[in-house]
Amino acid sequence: MKKNKIIWLLVILVTFSNTIFCDFIEEIKQNLQPEYLNPLAKDITGITCMNMFTNAEGLGLFKTIPPSIGLNFRLYLGLKKISSENIILSKLGEKQGYDFIGLPVVQLEKGLPFNIDFIVRGMGVSGMTFYGFGVKYCVFDSIIPGVPDISIAGVMNKFIATDVLSLDSTSLNIIASVGLPVIKPYLIVGIDNGNMEINDKLLEELGLSSLGKLTGKFSSGTRIELGINFSFFPVVYINLAYSKIYNEDGASVSIGLSF
Repeated sequence: MKKNKIIWLLVILVTFSNTIFCDFIEEIKQNLQPEYLNPLAKDITGITCMNMFTNAEGLGLFKTIPPSIGLNFRLYLGLKKISSENIILSKLGEKQGYDFIGLPVVQLEKGLPFNIDFIVRGMGVSGMTFYGFGVKYCVFDSIIPGVPDISIAGVMNKFIATDVLSLDSTSLNIIASVGLPVIKPYLIVGIDNGNMEINDKLLEELGLSSLGKLTGKFSSGTRIELGINFSFFPVVYINLAYSKIYNEDGASVSIGLSF
């Protein structure tokens, strides 16, 4: 039953994202200007770098108390408010009646020896592909109740809108979390960077090939996330988080399975 609910949630999120994504592509084609690209790169960087972690504790290769094989599966939806200088997405928001962008992501995390976790993540809808991978290292694994675990992490992501644009984002993070009964609050501070390039086929389609390569760049954006995990039942947990992503609001919700 739990598995079926997660599958249905995934179908709903993908359908929702596919509808928004098609509108997003059309808006780029209608409003593509070189001066609009850096703000667009900023917002796509933000939505690809948010909600990558929900705690600082290492999963471990195996654990006996409580029993665990150090494997975590998570489905989440991240939302970020469109920045005011992003003309392309702001125009789309005005037409559709919302001022945010969203990205559903499936993420798998596996504990390894030496307090290291490996992360792979991704999502795909018609014409859009997103994937990434990263490593988290638990610097301090607390055994004292109320004293936080501390980790550092790095992630690389790739966002591709076929024949339209591609963006590479990177992120460095510090994570702190406190393990309490049923709930686990956490805080993340991250520094994100993104580089975007408009596809040559789109430039040809719009008659803009004479402009040469069109790129957008975003550097050293600070992202702060405050979240909490709820685990009322074995294996299953729910995560809620609020973010400040380069001075814009963000939020995310997750459902996860921990084995």
